[in-house]
Amino acid sequence: MVRSNQRVVFKRIGGESDKMSKIIEKGMEIYLKPTFTIETNHKKIIETARNLTKDCLSNKDKAVKLFYFVRDSIPYNLYMISVFVEDFKASRVLEWGKGYCGLRVTGRT
Repeated sequence: MVRSNQRVVFKRIGGESDKMSKIIEKGMEIYLKPTFTIETNHKKIIETARNLTKDCLSNKDKAVKLFYFVRDSIPYNLYMISVFVEDFKASRVLEWGKGYCGLRVTGRT
């Protein structure tokens, strides 16, 4: 364990950590599959994600980078209420550059 800038960083030693990472990644596959609104297979979503994460060294770094992109670059628009589920698709939100979290509030994806 190494302390770096007030963070605790665990060093990987040997192959056990790599094996555990692969097990964890395999278990995450279900959460990475595309849905109607979460379009992980859409060309623009993939392109944007790759461009944003090209310099990231780990999956955690990628997740943090993507989180901050959505938080800081896609403003919440209170008046963008829609009854059409298509308006909540990731590709449409990315295209418009703004979003409304109504589906997230109701738990629908």
